[in-house]
Amino acid sequence: MSMLFSLTALPWLAMLVIQGAIRWRERAVGNLVSCLLIVASFQFAISCGHVVRDAVFRFQSDRWNRAVTWVVRHNAPNGGRPIALPDEYSDLAYGVHYRHDEACGLMVDFFWGGGFPVKHTVRRYALNPDWVDIGQCRKSWSRGRALSGSWYEVSD
Repeated sequence: MSMLFSLTALPWLAMLVIQGAIRWRERAVGNLVSCLLIVASFQFAISCGHVVRDAVFRFQSDRWNRAVTWVVRHNAPNGGRPIALPDEYSDLAYGVHYRHDEACGLMVDFFWGGGFPVKHTVRRYALNPDWVDIGQCRKSWSRGRALSGSWYEVSD
């Protein structure tokens, strides 16, 4: 939906800028307000998306915690291949990686989203809250934010 909006809004924004430059005496204020509203709507949409994702996560937090428990009980850490979740948790993520080492502690990554402008979105369960300050724990995850407790959302 956001891609469709972007593909619609960006040409419209360009049209308003061109129209404002050509007929600036007649439409300067109206076009300026329209351009500012379009630009502000992108930030508004991102903020709304975070609110909705956080609400859905809080609603399903018990399932996410049970999925972490299942992964830790049934798999060895630091495996090279993604872990397949059982049917009851399969809708949470399309791939799971489980890591447990001295530097980072216990970390379980649930790959659940991807697309523009990021390649992957991961919900990470990490017992050590200091993992964000350790370079080898972050690796290629350039963006992230805390969700609640030991849960984080990171993306590349």
